Amino acid sequence: MKKKKLRFDALTHDTSLEVINKEELLRSLTGGSSSWDCVFKVFDHLDGDVYDTSWYHEYYVAYYGVNPEGSGGISTSHISTVGAFGDMSVTDITQQPSTQIIPYTGSGSGAGTQPATTSDGRRLMMTFAGADGKDHAVVVTGGYTISSGTYIVYYDPTTGNSNSILSDQKTGLYAVGAVGSYGSGS
Repeated sequence: MKKKKLRFDALTHDTSLEVINKEELLRSLTGGSSSWDCVFKVFDHLDGDVYDTSWYHEYYVAYYGVNPEGSGGISTSHISTVGAFGDMSVTDITQQPSTQIIPYTGSGSGAGTQPATTSDGRRLMMTFAGADGKDHAVVVTGGYTISSGTYIVYYDPTTGNSNSILSDQKTGLYAVGAVGSYGSGS
């Protein structure tokens, strides 16, 4: 089969190519609107098999006296507290521009879902605006820089998908200690 080179003007007139806007792109990245329980799903993923999503949800309702399902999710200001429910220390490092992201380098099943870490070994989670304008939480798995910018690679426990966004599109970046780190201060 002979390959055919297309000129740019031919590509722009090709009606089989679909152009999507920013909202459609964000919807495809987050699986639609942000999930009200995405923070709970991230902590469920980060804690291994210690607690599940419903446990974080129930503890949140008992602690705050509010069901986040009715309000569309939790405030990002509560992320550190939710981490404490799972005995994990959580530090907002959004304003620390020199944060080094160290990707997981293991192999085997689930390698693409393993969290990246900071230089001191804490795992990373991130929030970014979903298509509905609400913050969506994901697990950071790596990062890279190319000519178009610096990207953060993530795994989304809500959708089960991996993707990447430009670093400046994040709304929050959090360093999460291991289970047991909340009381130890690390």
